Amino acid sequence: MYYEVQAKQGLVNALTDEEKRILRKDLEVCKNDNDLGDIYAAKIWAGHMLARWRDDIEKAVDKGNNRDEYSSILKPGATTEAEKLVLTLIEFFCPPSCVATIDLMQTEDKEFKKCEDTVQILNGTALGDGITLTYYSSDSDKDDSVKGTATKL
Repeated sequence: MYYEVQAKQGLVNALTDEEKRILRKDLEVCKNDNDLGDIYAAKIWAGHMLARWRDDIEKAVDKGNNRDEYSSILKPGATTEAEKLVLTLIEFFCPPSCVATIDLMQTEDKEFKKCEDTVQILNGTALGDGITLTYYSSDSDKDDSVKGTATKL
């Protein structure tokens, strides 16, 4: 199970001044002259909560529990007053799975090889140096290349 963090919808002035003080109390990045805002402070706390959740799952797996089963039962939760405030501002959600399987046996076709060569050229070029570029269409049988120049910025 994997969680991401997002702000709850429709939040306007959700915290009082005292709650804002509690939310920022132990965060080094939210000093008076460098305040990130309520949502960003809450997301920092949420990162701590997720780290603790992952540690708890690792401890359970070390004791013989199944990772997937245990992580689906155990949810990230609040243990401090600041973390309780965090849960009023953000929510944890499981993103939809985008990739079911990944084919690791890719064949390097000509198009892929051209892209790979271009990346190697760009990585080996210093900033500000001129680069001569040639664009090839995906139809490699025809000679319809277009030449040009560029500067790496």
